[in-house]
Amino acid sequence: MDEFGIPLLAIAFVTTKGAYRLDSLVRWTEQALTDVGYTNYADIFHFTAIDEDADDVLDSKQLFFAPVWRQPLSEKRVALV
Repeated sequence: MDEFGIPLLAIAFVTTKGAYRLDSLVRWTEQALTDVGYTNYADIFHFTAIDEDADDVLDSKQLFFAPVWRQPLSEKRVALV
């Protein structure tokens, strides 16, 4: 953590393959962190899904500042920044 109370490192994964792929990515990461005993690092990983077929242009403010990101070992959605 830095002086602002946010992690200095964030590893973000975006999928365009929907909720099932998002769930799979989160589960795989949870399992890997648990297997190696690094569950305390779960908060640096962030996962979200975006619609690749959307007619809209991706809203970067929504992507970075809205609570649309999942983290391993947590049900709470968080903002990336």
